[in-house]
Amino acid sequence: MEWSRSNGFKQMKIECQNNNVPACKFYHKQGAVLRKIVEYAYYNDVDSRDEVQFIWYLDL
Repeated sequence: MEWSRSNGFKQMKIECQNNNVPACKFYHKQGAVLRKIVEYAYYNDVDSRDEVQFIWYLDL
């Protein structure tokens, strides 16, 4: 976050999956907001069909 701020970025867009609960908790704790859920983002990947894409946004 510090690097992004110091380089003039105003927001971070973070992608993770529904099965990565520790990451979701971490992003939420940092102040990120879950704004997008894409249920079939990984449907074409046989190994990842059960995963749901979460898109978090963190204002810097």
